[in-house]
Amino acid sequence: MRFGFGAKWSAVVALLFATACGLPRNEKSVTQCVIGNDQLSTINGKWDVTPVRIALGGLVGAVEGSDTVNDKLLIQTSAEVWNRFSMISFGYPIIDYREPGSGVRVDSWDTGGFPACSIDLLATDEKSFVDPIVIRKRAAWPPDLSESVIALTTTCPRRQACKGLGCRYKMSIIELNLQHYFAPGKPQPDPISILVHEMGHMLGLGHSCEYRSADGIPDCNSKYLPKAYKNAVMFPQFLVTREGPGEVRSKLNANDMGRTNCIYK
Repeated sequence: MRFGFGAKWSAVVALLFATACGLPRNEKSVTQCVIGNDQLSTINGKWDVTPVRIALGGLVGAVEGSDTVNDKLLIQTSAEVWNRFSMISFGYPIIDYREPGSGVRVDSWDTGGFPACSIDLLATDEKSFVDPIVIRKRAAWPPDLSESVIALTTTCPRRQACKGLGCRYKMSIIELNLQHYFAPGKPQPDPISILVHEMGHMLGLGHSCEYRSADGIPDCNSKYLPKAYKNAVMFPQFLVTREGPGEVRSKLNANDMGRTNCIYK
């Protein structure tokens, strides 16, 4: 199993399209737990300690023109989407990305050659995980993953056999597919939309629907799919363009906020 011991992973995929597509302004903040019966299985876990600490990770493979300054700005902007909501709903920022005096922190540990959530990696002294969540870019996308996957979030629960809010996370890795996206000459997803989506997975949210049938998970193909599910940041597919920014869906809607409240309130 490539993702290692107890790993839970979520991916967002691209749909190539000719034009970008924007959405309306952010909806009014939701401060209560709101979740439909058809979405009861779309909550995957939670962090016991909040705010959760994130850091910019190292580059996996060589990528020409990598821009750490821009990467930090993208992380800050994306994290603040969640923090603006959580300040209203929880009274504190849910994501801690700041390093005093230097802006966005850089990771203080190295996963090396270990697969995410591997037994060897998790056996490391827990005190070494100062920043339990790392965002990194991959120049070579794993061959066992479809090239349509723009990004992947792997969450590592403390117990292998867990479900829903019974899963308490120990660490998480967000990886961006630079082999097929983002890099010059490649299709260009909107990076903030993708990072906001992946941070939702990191916090414990599953997709608002899936392209398969399952109890407690809506079918994205259903003609009865609520508009709020399709317009959610956590909808599993983004339109991507070859010449400019792809679909912009970086504002949390009522469905994103209501389900997050069910995790942390």
